Order: sequence, then structure tokens, then C-alpha cells
Amino acid sequence: MRSSDVTLVTGAPAVLSPITSPREYAARPAARPRQIISWPFNQDDVTPLQWWRTMPADRLNDAQHLLLRATLEKVSLIKGREWLSGMRGDAAASIAIALHCLPITTVTLEVDLAMNAVALHALGGDAASALVLSHILRRVPLDHPFARDLALSWLALNLRRVMQMRTKEKAQASQAAEGDRSLHHGDALFMGDRA
Repeated sequence: MRSSDVTLVTGAPAVLSPITSPREYAARPAARPRQIISWPFNQDDVTPLQWWRTMPADRLNDAQHLLLRATLEKVSLIKGREWLSGMRGDAAASIAIALHCLPITTVTLEVDLAMNAVALHALGGDAASALVLSHILRRVPLDHPFARDLALSWLALNLRRVMQMRTKEKAQASQAAEGDRSLHHGDALFMGDRA
């Protein structure tokens, strides 16, 4: 095998050394994605309407989600953006409007509004919105070179959610199986007491 460049979740390249046997594979330390320690943009330096194109998904938590929602509500009321108000609760409508903006050659207010509506749904847990946002970020001409990192951050958000959901489902299944075993064990004791 030869060394190859691998791009990790955050886009930081790493070089893997050649592995010649399964024993070497098992002995190597687990590869962990490197996180970008300092992101070139700060949330306070840009408006919430610019977050979709400047901030990675992992930098937007519940507080930013609420602030983004409030900002979009204000803009839709002030500017008369009925289409924005109409898609507030509808991820599919948000995606349709965002895709209708393609190809995006310049980022306008309408593009920011449409993409932030998609980002709002992505932050709320909609997997399709996160995928569309990632897809569009790779194709929009931004005024910085971090579009790929931003796109990957939304894909990573989806992967983290899937892994958390699977872990939760496994824990629930384990608890249900444990409960069933204790019920059967209790039934066996009960029947043994009767005999």
C-alpha cells in the first residue's frame, strides 16, 4: 500500500502511513478528525443572515438557532416576504425555494433569506435541509475559501445526528430486552413458587 492523502471531517489533510498487516492496523491509534481550533469568522462579526455562508454547523447551537428564527421572522414581517413566512414550518418548501435560486452567481438578500430558511430547518433536525445546504455551499461563489469546510460541517452534523439516533435506539432496545428478561425471570420465579 502507498501513503494517501485523506481529508477528515473538517477538511484538514492527514497522511496515513502504509499498513502491511492486520496487526499493524489494530495497533495504530484511532484516527480522530482534527477540529479547526480557530475559525476565521466570529458570529459577532457577521449578521445572522450571513451565518449560513460563514459559520460551520457545529458553531451554531440552540441559542443561534433561536436568534436565526427570530431574525427571519422580523425580516419576513418588515420586508413583506410572504414566501419566507409560508415556508417557516415547511422544510420541503424551503428547499424548493433555495433550489429555485440556483445557479447562484451573487449572494443577494433573497438568497440569504432562502438559504437561512434551509439552515433553520437543518439546525432543527431536518436531514434533507442539511444535505441541500451542504450541496449548495459547494457551488456558491463565496468571498472566502472556506465553502468546502462549511459544506462538510453540515454533512458532519447529519452524521452526528444519525450516530446519536442509533446509539439511542440501541440503548432503548437494550433496556427493552433487559425488561423482557426480568419479566420472564419474574414469571419463572412466580411459577416456581406455585409448584
